[in-house]
Amino acid sequence: MSFPLHVAPLFAPADRPGLLEKAARGADAVIADLEDGVSPGAKADARARAAAWLDAPAEGTRLVRVNGLLTQAGLQDLAELPLARCDAVVVPKADARSLRGWPFQTPVVALVETARGVRELDQIASFSWVERLQLGHLDLAAELGVAPDSPLMRHVRADLVLASPAAGLLPPWDGVHPDLADDDGLAASARAARELGFGGKACIHPRQVAVVRDAFAPTAQELAWARSVLDAVEATGDAAAGAIAVDGQMVDLPVITRARSILESNA
Repeated sequence: MSFPLHVAPLFAPADRPGLLEKAARGADAVIADLEDGVSPGAKADARARAAAWLDAPAEGTRLVRVNGLLTQAGLQDLAELPLARCDAVVVPKADARSLRGWPFQTPVVALVETARGVRELDQIASFSWVERLQLGHLDLAAELGVAPDSPLMRHVRADLVLASPAAGLLPPWDGVHPDLADDDGLAASARAARELGFGGKACIHPRQVAVVRDAFAPTAQELAWARSVLDAVEATGDAAAGAIAVDGQMVDLPVITRARSILESNA
C-alpha cells in the first residue's frame, strides 16, 4: 500500500551523531531538531551537525526546527545554517511578531504552541512564507494549565484546520504522541487527527512513523466508495453534468472532489 507524502514527519535531535541519516532511511520527512530535543550546552554542536546534514546530498524531505526566533540561539541558527538547502524551517512558538519579515526564500512551518499564537492564527497563516501550520499541544497545554487531551485542545485543533485552507496552506500537522510504548494510543490519536482534517502527525521515534502512516491511509471502505463514485461519474460521460445517484446517495461536485482526493492520497 502506498501513502500520501509527509503524513508522519519525524523529529530527530541534531546533536546525536548519525541520527539524522538514520531517520531519513525510514521517514517521509525528517525534522532536524535544534530546539526542545537539544540541551542548551549542545546547541552549537547540533547546529554544526545540522549544517553538515543539509550540505550533504540526500533524498527525501528535510526540515529544520530552529530555536525561537526571538532568542540568541535562534538568531545564530538563522545566521549559520544553510537554510536554502532545506525544504522548510519549523519555527517554534510561532506568533505574528516572530514571523513578521521572514528574510529567506525557504518556506516556514509555523509551530503554534502558545496562547498568543492561537489568537493570531489568521495573521500567521496570512504570511506568504508560511506554507503549513503545526500544533504544539504539549507546550500549549502546559501554558494554559490544562491536560494535553482536554476539550480545549480539540477546539484549538479545529482552529488550525479551519485557518489552513482559508489561507491556502497545506493541511496542518498534529502534535506528537509522547508515549513511545503506546502504539494503540498513537494510532487512535492519529486517526482522530485525520478525521478532524489534519494532514499528518509529527513523530518523535522511527517506530511511530508506520503507525501514523497506517492511520492516515484511506481505509478499504473509503477506497471502494471513492472508486464507485468515480466509476459512476465516468459512466455518465460528463463529470460536470450535475448531481447523480450512487447507491442511493446524491453525488455532486464536492463529493466527486472528495472521491478523487481519497484515491490520489493512495496513489
